[in-house]
Amino acid sequence: MKRLLAACAVIVGIAAVIIPSFSNANAEARWRLDFDPGDFTYVVVGPNNGTGRVQYYLPYTLKNDSADELAPAIRLEVRTETKKTFGDHYSARAYKAIAKDLKKKSVSSTFQLRSKKLATGATAEGSAHFG
Repeated sequence: MKRLLAACAVIVGIAAVIIPSFSNANAEARWRLDFDPGDFTYVVVGPNNGTGRVQYYLPYTLKNDSADELAPAIRLEVRTETKKTFGDHYSARAYKAIAKDLKKKSVSSTFQLRSKKLATGATAEGSAHFG
């Protein structure tokens, strides 16, 4: 896991939405979800005596630039230089530490953002936790 932070945070898959096949004449009708990643970093979760576990995370912002309201169907993964892949997952303890690190009252997980519709022009902030 030490190498995870030093690794390139390659986002293996972001399936923002399923984009139906449109002709060029209907290009403006496509769904568009902008993804703006923050800094890939970590927090330590657990006892403050140096025995806590390092938890890596990526804060990000989504913006719905389409003409329709949509539910973002995103999934984030990172891959290390040793070819290990880690998918985002939820941990209440980790998200509490992430919110504190980001100086926010709470932080939405990727799962929470997938369960809501995002209005046209709206933005949503979330964080992907990789353990």
